[in-house]
Order: sequence, then C-alpha cells, then structure tokens
Amino acid sequence: SGINAEYGSSGINAEYGEKKEKTLDLAQKQKMQQDIANIVKLALKIPFKKRKITKDDYKLIMKQVVQKVYESRQVKRGDPLRPDKITEMVAVYIKQTQHKKTKTEEQEV
Repeated sequence: SGINAEYGSSGINAEYGEKKEKTLDLAQKQKMQQDIANIVKLALKIPFKKRKITKDDYKLIMKQVVQKVYESRQVKRGDPLRPDKITEMVAVYIKQTQHKKTKTEEQEV
C-alpha cells in the first residue's frame, strides 16, 4: 500500500492513456498527411511529366503544400479535405517556382 500511496495507481493508468492517445494522434497525423500527399501527387504529375518542374521543385512543392495544408487542417479539425483547393494551391506554387526560375535566368544574363 506504500507504493500506491506514493505514486497513486490512477496516475500510472493516466500516463499510459496519454501515451496511447499520442500514438493515435500520430497515426491520424500520418494518415492525414498521406491523404494530402496523394492529392498533391496527382496535381504535380502532369507538370512534372511535361517538364515544367524539376525533381527538386517537385519535392519542395510537395513538402511545402503538405505542411501548409496539414497545419491549416489542425486549426479546423473535422473539415473534409478539398482536393480542388489543394490543387489550386499546387498550381500557385508551380507558378511561383517558374517565376523564380525566370528571375534567376534573367539575372544570370
């Protein structure tokens, strides 16, 4: 009874409960990020095949869009993913990437 009095049996259970909850959140986070990544992949497929963006551009856009969409999703939990909006965001990032390329090419000349 001395151990239970010092630490409290419910405290131990609460710790395990928190760990289980964090693991579930991590799994949900990974699933959400994977779902977002799948939408972004579809949106990047055609520009990449048409060589409008490089492999490095692809990776950078993928990372930035997934991170940005996921962070906005955390604020509004429960809203369904909107592939149309994510695709629009990808298009904006592609335009920005192309604009940066033309700017650096102009500076080199």
